[in-house]
Amino acid sequence: MVDTRFIDLSSIPDDVRYRIFDYLWEKKGVSSRDLGIKPYQANKIKNRKRRVTDGLLKRMLELLTPEEYAELVDGVTTVRVDPNTFVKILVSAISDPTLKPILVEFVKNRLATEIFAEITRYTVTKHDLEEFKEGLDSSKFLFLYKS
Repeated sequence: MVDTRFIDLSSIPDDVRYRIFDYLWEKKGVSSRDLGIKPYQANKIKNRKRRVTDGLLKRMLELLTPEEYAELVDGVTTVRVDPNTFVKILVSAISDPTLKPILVEFVKNRLATEIFAEITRYTVTKHDLEEFKEGLDSSKFLFLYKS
């Protein structure tokens, strides 16, 4: 989820705040309880009669993935780029205080998922199968049958 420690919440305009609220409310089905507000407060925000406070914005951002945040804030879409352009984008994102937290959160979440998938994956080799067969053939295993 989005790490709000690196985001200047006060700089996020009201239209983006409402867009984030609408997305969570309508698309993700987040309830007022999930947001830590009363139903009547959510209704006022939905009808634009109450502003999304920095505290509520922080809670809302914590419910978004970095990709969702980027989409809602900047209207960013996913595109394919060549390796040179990719490196230029990374260098630019690292030096931009607005993009850096998004990049860090995205890499942290995605890389952790990829690393975990690699660690938990194991390819069974022919040697493994031979050892297993030997184990089955040997008297090491005692099978009990209940009649």
